[in-house]
Amino acid sequence: MGQSNTIEQIQFDRGWSPAELDREMNRRKVVLAYLIENELNTYTQVAATLQAFMNDEETILTLIANDELERSLEDLRDMESVQIDIDPEKEEMVPRPDPTEEMLDETNEVLSTHDRLLADYRGNTTEDVASALAADARSDDADTGVDFSSLSFASDGGEPAGDEE
Repeated sequence: MGQSNTIEQIQFDRGWSPAELDREMNRRKVVLAYLIENELNTYTQVAATLQAFMNDEETILTLIANDELERSLEDLRDMESVQIDIDPEKEEMVPRPDPTEEMLDETNEVLSTHDRLLADYRGNTTEDVASALAADARSDDADTGVDFSSLSFASDGGEPAGDEE
């Protein structure tokens, strides 16, 4: 499978070896697969998770490994300091199609293939999503994340969509 120019540029910019790139891509696949598997698909859930992951990967992976991410996301509703600007009426109008069987099979494969990664975080204690989001305010100029817009699961069992060479 060819790599996209975007992924190659990210690898170059971050100075990652091919092994480091694979590690980082796999961590992101686990996050996306977990969101799909657990039907965490509202704008607020996805945006908060991805932003928190960019700020503090360890917190999000620990919450996922301990199956506490959804509870932690629910706690955001009670916090005035964390605001994700979304119109609830517009959010309600956005279609949320159920994942296909192929997509669910792929998410299960990703999660089982990378269970060892999650095993490293199981039993660890961590802050919640709100704390990881607050880390963004503490480090405004930190660029710790990868642009998720170029990453996707293949919906037809083939190659992921994107800037393929």
